[in-house]
Amino acid sequence: MDKDNNCVAVGSGTSSYRKTVNWCCSEYGISNKHVWGMPQEGGCPTTAAVPISYDGSSAFTNKVWCGANSGRINTAAHCQAAAGKQGYAFGGVGTDPKYLTGCIIEFGKAYFIPLTSTGIMGGATNEFLCDKRPGASYFSGGQCGGSGCGSGGGGIITTEQGCKNAAASYGRSFQSAAGTEWFAGCIIHGGKAYFVPLKAGHTCDKKDAHQSGSNQGYLCMN
Repeated sequence: MDKDNNCVAVGSGTSSYRKTVNWCCSEYGISNKHVWGMPQEGGCPTTAAVPISYDGSSAFTNKVWCGANSGRINTAAHCQAAAGKQGYAFGGVGTDPKYLTGCIIEFGKAYFIPLTSTGIMGGATNEFLCDKRPGASYFSGGQCGGSGCGSGGGGIITTEQGCKNAAASYGRSFQSAAGTEWFAGCIIHGGKAYFVPLKAGHTCDKKDAHQSGSNQGYLCMN
């Protein structure tokens, strides 16, 4: 079959139109039961997905390391972009094997620690640049949004199992459920995680629940 003549009528096995691939694979060509027939062409071409460029807009500064499933930044280029959005200079790729993987903050600069690192240390101020990801938990020094009172940096974790999962992701032991006098969600208090269910019907102007804050922060959801 001639390469310039490979628009085939279905069932005929022979080319009947000297048409281009654009005609053959158009809605009109398909509706008229024609296919792009050259075996080496592999049928009508598909449009490849165009990669979305990363500009760092989804990044935030976190006081707790973000793991592989919790928003870790995985390339030096992404770390540099995130640093720019968060107001940090980019210091390059770190080579000290003591550090945790991802994008860390060290003395006001962001460094990318390769994913091959087996270190367990954060930077001097123990800060990281992470990406907010749907369904991923992250640490907040202030109460999560929706926790009963006040503004927050994210949504509360609404189930005990969700709190257990988040605690495990951040190396915290889950202790138990706690009373509704605490801010709602997954709280870190005395080094352990507790789940506080949001009291039904509670709003921020009410003083019937959720008045006490934790002493070590909160685990929130993006």
